[in-house]
Amino acid sequence: MVTIIFIAEDGEPVSMRFSRNEDLNTSHSFGKWNMDTNDIELNDTGWRIFETHRKEIRKLKPLLEMLEKSKE
Repeated sequence: MVTIIFIAEDGEPVSMRFSRNEDLNTSHSFGKWNMDTNDIELNDTGWRIFETHRKEIRKLKPLLEMLEKSKE
């Protein structure tokens, strides 16, 4: 699992967790990565950041892959 911290417009940090994704058809998946939906359901700010920056977050996929490889 990888946690990425975003800073919201109000200055509050928002964490989003990504884990390896077995079901590639989930709405929050990025290739082999899945966003932890518990984070966005409990944190409205996190959800808004996710929706607003969906394309930018998708660009994180190579970073997630690199972080996963560095753990091995």
